[in-house]
Amino acid sequence: EQSGPASQEARPTASALGRLLEPSLSVEQFFETVWGEAPRVFQRTNGASPLLPWDDLLGVLQRAQEPQRPAEVDLLVMSDGCPSTAYDSCHAAYLDGCSLIVNHLDKIFAPVNAVCRELRQHLPHAYVNMYLTPPESQAVAPHADDRDVLVLQVAGSKLWKVYPDPPVPLPYTREQVGKSSAYPVPQEVLDAPPLVECTLRAGDVLYMPRGFVHEACTGDAAASLHLTFAMATHDWSWAS
Repeated sequence: EQSGPASQEARPTASALGRLLEPSLSVEQFFETVWGEAPRVFQRTNGASPLLPWDDLLGVLQRAQEPQRPAEVDLLVMSDGCPSTAYDSCHAAYLDGCSLIVNHLDKIFAPVNAVCRELRQHLPHAYVNMYLTPPESQAVAPHADDRDVLVLQVAGSKLWKVYPDPPVPLPYTREQVGKSSAYPVPQEVLDAPPLVECTLRAGDVLYMPRGFVHEACTGDAAASLHLTFAMATHDWSWAS
């Protein structure tokens, strides 16, 4: 199987990736040295403005529940790693210790949409999911994805573990381990020492190629808000 980025002609040296990762990292360098190779952490110390300020969060949650919202947008309440419908409001759920996920945030929040449009100059597709996790919590169980991702920590902090040796290299949607009882994460993967174990803080980014099993949890000090930029690489892969 082969997979690859968009054509060279579609890759300007512009800065969406640089702003997210390292200002000195060009698009060409990203695809040559980072893309598809291994998980990598980019730590930012310049205090850049958050892409989703706390002041905008309530408005985002409201728009994610409006009847006229785009069809792709979905707000999930996660209790003990599973979707829950037991609460009258997402606010009550969060105060009770649940995590909140907004899928396709880029459809309802213009600053994030603008970054996704820039990324699509280099990639066939990019979209964003938002995760709000209270202290001492884990939004989802360990799993692997069928897409490469950039995890941007917006506020608070989160401890991430990424495990070596993907159980299904370059998985397609039906092959994502940890997302259904039919495809559990092999225990030997979770028993292995993590390939990456780090705490992301505001401005930090974790790049993960498709297929790597990972998990994340908050500490006891504060909530965590992060954005996952999903680059659906399984949609533009082919066999040879």
